[in-house]
Amino acid sequence: MMYPGRILRIAAAAFIALLLGPGNVLAKQDAGDLSMSEKAYVASKIYSSLQLYFAHWRGIPNFDLDSEYKSYLSRALNTNSRFDFDLATLEFIARLHNGHTHFFDQWLEKNYGQSLGFGISPVRGKWVVTWSRSDRLKAGDTVTAIDGVDVERFISDRAKYVAASSERVTLSHVASSEFLWPERFTLTLQDGRSVQIVRANPQDIGGAKSSTTEGRWLVEGQVAYIKIPSFGSADYETRALEYVKEYDRAKDLIVDVRGNGGGMTPWKLIDVLMNRLWRTWEQTTLQHNALSRARGGPSTTLRLASQTNQPSAGAFAGRVMILIDRYSGSAAEDFVMPFRDNARAEVVGETSQGSSGQPYFFDFANGMRLMVGSVRYNFPDGSEFESVGDYANSSGRGLGGRPARWY
Repeated sequence: MMYPGRILRIAAAAFIALLLGPGNVLAKQDAGDLSMSEKAYVASKIYSSLQLYFAHWRGIPNFDLDSEYKSYLSRALNTNSRFDFDLATLEFIARLHNGHTHFFDQWLEKNYGQSLGFGISPVRGKWVVTWSRSDRLKAGDTVTAIDGVDVERFISDRAKYVAASSERVTLSHVASSEFLWPERFTLTLQDGRSVQIVRANPQDIGGAKSSTTEGRWLVEGQVAYIKIPSFGSADYETRALEYVKEYDRAKDLIVDVRGNGGGMTPWKLIDVLMNRLWRTWEQTTLQHNALSRARGGPSTTLRLASQTNQPSAGAFAGRVMILIDRYSGSAAEDFVMPFRDNARAEVVGETSQGSSGQPYFFDFANGMRLMVGSVRYNFPDGSEFESVGDYANSSGRGLGGRPARWY
């Protein structure tokens, strides 16, 4: 990975030429499209932000930033629509293979983000419908082709626009990137049936139901269950804390964070459930020194060691089981990790996303936003977490030598 300044000179020269060239001065095309100067600004801001904040170069050791950016810049500046510019940018960002580095455009979601009306995920080598609003398409149906194209090829062709830390998660998120799908298409099912899909605006199909943290007794007074769909606001954690207090006498508590894509790390929830010593992540981030860089030196890395925390008095004393899946990520993984590390809980389910850490955010004030992963997490023992995640069917030693089980 290279950090020379020559690409800045190339970009500046190209930018000046574009401004001075005939017919290119801040020329708008269609409604919603971008001027040449806007495209150049967005692209250059992404480049500089990656240089300053991106903490995951270790995960892509052969990535040449200048070469990749030069190729992206050429494509981006020559696009004829905002849609094409967005796709070029998404493809560039996706090549970083990091689940906390993303590019968003509200315009893209508004104009091309109509609901598919179903979900699809890879399960044991097949693409299986996980939910559906269509009477002709049921959860459990297996899709073999989309518009006559093999489903594996259809998904793989679109995966290049999806940013994630592993190929498994990238493929799984293609279905939630609605703008990559045709407005109308036909699903071919394994049983020979064909189902036509016409994407619809959420308001036309009732919209998404609001989700909240839910809890109930599975076995009265003995086994309790709490479902936390998100940590996107403090309300989710607050309600979970109320349920933990309500189920304090339970012998077993199941905490379900399947489908929880994260938000704010639920430190209070960890605290009330943790009845033994527990450790935090090991973290690394870039540390810049202007004089060192001026002399041709590389950026240095700041390492933050894992910290050991004492258990809280009065913490929940019963057994804990945590349910995770491939869509559990970010703050949800922050929640799971210490329980796996010290064997406080049994972690059951699929491998989680394998991506967390504080990102850098930038708002372009035109509906576009950039997010750059600014810190790389490792497990407390220093082993890799990024692209690995909390996973099943493995074992290790937890904090203090206790056996730790990953289900």
